[in-house]
Amino acid sequence: MCAASLILCAVLFILKKRNPKNFLFVIIICAVAVFLIIFTNFSSVENYYKAENQTAEKTGTVTLSINCEKIVGKSDLVVWENGEILAPCSFDIYENDTVYDLLVRAAKEKQLRLDLRGSYVAGIESIYELKFGELSGWIYHVNGVEAKYGCREYKLSDGDVVEWMYTLELGKDLVQNETA
Repeated sequence: MCAASLILCAVLFILKKRNPKNFLFVIIICAVAVFLIIFTNFSSVENYYKAENQTAEKTGTVTLSINCEKIVGKSDLVVWENGEILAPCSFDIYENDTVYDLLVRAAKEKQLRLDLRGSYVAGIESIYELKFGELSGWIYHVNGVEAKYGCREYKLSDGDVVEWMYTLELGKDLVQNETA
């Protein structure tokens, strides 16, 4: 990149465009390009979705499912039979893994689109919160119980069953047990 800027400066010099602003412009553009190249993580689709190596020790296995059955027939976006985006699958968990960590890892492995905003999930597979009313969005249950705090805080244990579900009424339209 620096060689290209030197060549461009030489061309400006030869063409007698020796205004210092021209040279400054070339240097600034070169610096921005170098900055973008250094701080941009380029990867292929295959490498992006490849499972990351875990350095922590495996502590167990959990089951994860993602379902949006409450909106089947209400949108052209829902193309999954019975609203099942991800059928129940097993995933390894590692020390201090949270529901958030599990969801991100599963999305990469299964190539699902996520829109994460802070500690909550705004969208999964182009199905977003508030799209089907003021009370609609994604919630999760662990072992059949709706969690009352963010998915980044809920630490997983061996054998947990995590269900992400799209609700139309802040979870009141889903079967719930006692709160976690």
